[in-house]
Amino acid sequence: MRLIGEEKWNEVLLDASLDPDAIEFIAESKYDPYRRVYRDSKYCYKIIIEGEISRSFRQNDLEQEYQALMKCLGVHGIPIPVKFYKSSMAEILITQYLPGVILDKSNIGDMSTWHLMKGLAKINYQLALKGIIQNDM
Repeated sequence: MRLIGEEKWNEVLLDASLDPDAIEFIAESKYDPYRRVYRDSKYCYKIIIEGEISRSFRQNDLEQEYQALMKCLGVHGIPIPVKFYKSSMAEILITQYLPGVILDKSNIGDMSTWHLMKGLAKINYQLALKGIIQNDM
């Protein structure tokens, strides 16, 4: 049994001025059914609805995540934050959509793994120069 059904999620999306038929469901938190991510061809929508159960375990709330992303502007590989807002039922963070593949579902070889790790190290270094540490993301 799902704690929150699709009808409720559609209501939340409409309340946030998002068209449920125009965005694609991407993921739901394994640990908190009140947190989901949707996308369209241009943006990602991270949505947390009222009743969230994992807030006390998190370093940052969604608005702080937006502020951290603002500090990251200019770092290639980090999505550009577009907007943070609250509807009457949810908090919504909109970021640029960056296409990609989930790492554990990719078919990368040893050489590609090395390039991937090198790229991640570069991104982490650029974030450190901006004062962003792992707990901020």
